[in-house]
Amino acid sequence: MTPLEILKRLELLSWDIILVGWDNGWVNRNDIINYALQLLINGKDEGDINLAVIAGGDCYNDTEIHELVISYLVAKGEQIPLSKERVSDAIDKWRLAHLINIEESNHSDENKLSRLQDIYADFDYPPDMESCSIYSQDSTDPLVALRNTILQLRDKFQV
Repeated sequence: MTPLEILKRLELLSWDIILVGWDNGWVNRNDIINYALQLLINGKDEGDINLAVIAGGDCYNDTEIHELVISYLVAKGEQIPLSKERVSDAIDKWRLAHLINIEESNHSDENKLSRLQDIYADFDYPPDMESCSIYSQDSTDPLVALRNTILQLRDKFQV
């Protein structure tokens, strides 16, 4: 299961998550189109023509899709660009999804450790993941620290 699918499963997916995911290369235009389509199918923002345009955006390029999303959000009264706090929360939700992805994978412990080190670096060495490092000075097994970090982030977001 991909991190995006994990965010959907945890019911954490939002436009903030989509925008931060876009900026970091974790989502693409098809993910954006599918998210808009799901909102329409689920009756959210029903009747919003801008959302319908995004959902039918197969004919638009990446830049146009991004501009459509920004225009849609501005029209809804959203603050764009996102505040630092909203970006930080979105980053932590993405981090949670990436960590769950590692934990739930069927890979070997060695592979999980390698991927965990990559995530630790990719997310700019967050303090709550220090024990996940194979170079940590404490005696916590990094895979145990992975589980503890997931539990802390789940608690933070009440999922």
